Amino acid sequence: MPQVPERGKVEGEPGEAMRAIDPELRERVRWLGTAMLDFFEHIWTQAQKGGMPNDVWEAWEDYMSKELSETRLRYLWYGERGYYSPGFRRFVDLKLGIAPEAPVMPPIPRPLPTGVTEPLAGNERRAGETKAPQVARVLRAVTEDSGETEQQS
Repeated sequence: MPQVPERGKVEGEPGEAMRAIDPELRERVRWLGTAMLDFFEHIWTQAQKGGMPNDVWEAWEDYMSKELSETRLRYLWYGERGYYSPGFRRFVDLKLGIAPEAPVMPPIPRPLPTGVTEPLAGNERRAGETKAPQVARVLRAVTEDSGETEQQS
C-alpha cells in the first residue's frame, strides 16, 4: 500500500509540488509564506531588542524551527532570503542548515496573473478592463459625498 506523506511534508524535488498546483494558488502560497516569514522576522527583531521575555522567545523559536523544517516554508526561504536582514537571515539559515557563506539569490520575478502575456505600460488597459481601480472609486465616492454635504449646508 502506498505511503501518504504527513501533512506539510514534501516528497521529491522542492519545486515539484509547487509546479503541480494552479499558478494563482501558487502565488497565494508564496504570499502567505512571505507574510509568515515577515512576521517571524518581526518576532526575531523584538527578541533581539529585548522586547519579550526569554521564555516567550524560546517558545517562538521552537515554533519557528518546527515550521521552517517541517513545511514548504523552507523552500520558499531559498528564493526569498535576500529580502531579509542579515541577522534574521543568519538565524533562519542556521535553523535550516544553510552554510553561512551561501550566496543570496537575486529576487525572483513574480509571475504575471493567469492569461497575461506582458506588463502594461503607463495608463494602458487590457481589453474588457473598464472598471476604475478601487482607490479611484473610493476617492470619487468620498469627494462626491463631501460635495453634497457642503451644498446642503
